[in-house]
Amino acid sequence: GGRVTLASGEEVHYDWLVLALGAESATFGIPGVRNLAVPFCTFADAQRTKEQLQQLQQKQAGLSEVVVVGGGYAGIELASTAAEVLAGRGRVKLVCAGPDILETSPAGQRSAARSVLNGKGVTIVTNGMVASIERVGKAPPEGVPDNSPRMVYLNMPDGSRQLLQADLVLWTAGSQPATKEAGRDSPKHPARLSLPFPLNNKGATETDETLRVLSHARVFALGDVSGVQLPDTDSLPVTAQVAFQQADYVAWNLWAAINGRPLLPFRYQHLGEMMSLGAVNGAVTLPIPLPPPIAGALQGGLLGSLLGVAGVKVDSADESRRVTIDGPLAGALRRAAYWYRQPTGEQRLRVGASWLEQLAADGSKAVQGALSRRPPSTWRD
Repeated sequence: GGRVTLASGEEVHYDWLVLALGAESATFGIPGVRNLAVPFCTFADAQRTKEQLQQLQQKQAGLSEVVVVGGGYAGIELASTAAEVLAGRGRVKLVCAGPDILETSPAGQRSAARSVLNGKGVTIVTNGMVASIERVGKAPPEGVPDNSPRMVYLNMPDGSRQLLQADLVLWTAGSQPATKEAGRDSPKHPARLSLPFPLNNKGATETDETLRVLSHARVFALGDVSGVQLPDTDSLPVTAQVAFQQADYVAWNLWAAINGRPLLPFRYQHLGEMMSLGAVNGAVTLPIPLPPPIAGALQGGLLGSLLGVAGVKVDSADESRRVTIDGPLAGALRRAAYWYRQPTGEQRLRVGASWLEQLAADGSKAVQGALSRRPPSTWRD
């Protein structure tokens, strides 16, 4: 066993330890990112983002400008939500470093994301490398919220520099294991987190195939901080489904280790891709390619047209022949998947009740908005 020392100085002794510290935002040393952009990795980050968007929503004068940096899943989800929250009271720009959004994702996911972002008026800036973020005006006194405008400087492929003004900059351009900071400890710059465990070159904890930390038989690591190397796999995607699956293996292997049973080597099973595209819509790509005859039948004819209306499409931009579902149906499937993954029945009940409450509140707002825009009735005697 061992002990964990908390920031308060309190010590917690353990017989077995599981590292599941998650990820933190990676700033890549770009000036201004750490102080002037809002990261999006932790629950606290999500709460801060929500508060800032709500403040911009209530802004009385002029349109608010929001810049989201990062063309991956987090950036797409955040840009679509920000545009939905602002609802015509602001402009959202999405900056991605490559030539397209979701470059490594299935074609159906890119198509669904582009359709929603375009429909919400989000401007997509491609091939834009953030050079720096600067504050406009003086910094506020200590303890006062910094709501001053920002300037985002982009380096473009032709050598030019593009300038974006923003009231809020949301940073989703990269993340790193929370354990990476532990590998930078030095007398001049002590690390916030100190760990005795081996780290790989990405800052993740080195483990064997059973997710047990190397040279530490009573410690396991999962999720973003697990640097497990699997046969015939270069690296695992940094997604929730990897962490979910690893959690099942760690739970079993903890029981097995305590009872002297053989430990199971982790094997990842890809279950497809999911993303939210606002409060209602989403996109879900199934992991299994369709046989050519079935794919051909779904891509054309009456059946394909009917399924297309429901948001069911077969990728035609490549040879994957994978099915992508988008729109409200996909949003419902994504919520159902997360609801099912809740560990207990009580939590499923609480989550379901929360969603129903939110749905009722959104429906009430929609009705009130429609009534407020309705012209007054004209009565005749």
